[in-house]
Amino acid sequence: MKRKTAIDLGVDLASKEEELFKWFLACLLFGRPIQTNIAAQAYRRLVGAGLLTPDAILRAGWDELVRLLDEAHHVRYDFSTATKLLEISEELKHRYGNVTDSRSSKMLVQ
Repeated sequence: MKRKTAIDLGVDLASKEEELFKWFLACLLFGRPIQTNIAAQAYRRLVGAGLLTPDAILRAGWDELVRLLDEAHHVRYDFSTATKLLEISEELKHRYGNVTDSRSSKMLVQ
């Protein structure tokens, strides 16, 4: 299995909040037991839909997340991945604010 890097996914980690959230999103998707190319397609669908913040994920909702994941052939884990994305986005937003907040940086590193 070929590893994906931030550069492979077009993520500029030295940039703004949305770029760091893209990397966070990629980590969640590529951490699932699914083929790398399918995870990459799912990542591109979500990013292409503008889901670049916890708020955007929450606004999209479960049905839209499942639809996007299905379009990327992420069908085996579409329901659980959509649920996890919503849960993590909610937790990140309410507990830490965002991925660049100093409190969230500690949470992401631990």
